[in-house]
Amino acid sequence: MLLKQKTILSSTLAALISLSSGIAWVQDIPSPDDPSDESSSHVNTDLQGFSLRSLDVGDPFLEHSLHPSYYYPGDMNSEEAKFCAKPWNWSKCASAKAAADDALRRAEDKFPEDTLYQGIGDAYRHCYWSARMTLDMGSTVAKGFGDRHEAESSGADKEMDLANNSKGRMVARRHKTYNSASNSCEKLARSGKLVTLR
Repeated sequence: MLLKQKTILSSTLAALISLSSGIAWVQDIPSPDDPSDESSSHVNTDLQGFSLRSLDVGDPFLEHSLHPSYYYPGDMNSEEAKFCAKPWNWSKCASAKAAADDALRRAEDKFPEDTLYQGIGDAYRHCYWSARMTLDMGSTVAKGFGDRHEAESSGADKEMDLANNSKGRMVARRHKTYNSASNSCEKLARSGKLVTLR
């Protein structure tokens, strides 16, 4: 038993050292105790430069998000870091990163800058981020990412983000492409059907 634990620890440390030294390609290793609800991503993924900014679809204006040290695994909240430190979750984290990058880019293209925090641009971003993760990985995994991302937030801002994440998962039930999900979230945001604080 002790030998098995040392082997697991050694494997985990080696993987983390490889990740931090710039090796970009890793293979998703499914966990035997991590059942997937629907589709699951099993592709090689590029994790070089994995950053919390890519997961932070709530506030693109945080000053520290531009700091060079703002890369995986630093600066994630504890729930995100714990999840993404497990090798069998790496491809899921990379998929969440791709979805968040896409959501942020689309939000910046579609909405005025002053709406990207607590406004309709922010609401759209959460809706689409969650919808795209649902399309890519299923609603349970998408909900897990959204909930972990809000684990250390509180109050009305947290309620807003969780509500818009939930709406995004519902959008993904009716739309099967990124563009149609994006268009649906945009329509919901512009018609006042997503939660905003200003």
